[in-house]
Amino acid sequence: MAFICNVNGTIEHNQLNQQVLKHARRNKKIYHVTFFDLKDAFGSISHDLTHYCLKRYNIPTEIQIYIRKPL
Repeated sequence: MAFICNVNGTIEHNQLNQQVLKHARRNKKIYHVTFFDLKDAFGSISHDLTHYCLKRYNIPTEIQIYIRKPL
């Protein structure tokens, strides 16, 4: 799940996450959450290194594609 584009606020993101969680509970669905904070993780890391690590640690292809998508 991607959050609100061009919205930097954690309050908005948490509210959206809470609504999705409520929906999943109400409908007895499984809800997985993964947080990626790569925008300024270590000052600046190369995209090549990020992609290498995703492959190296067998991150699912769907997640690799999602991370590669430009905002």
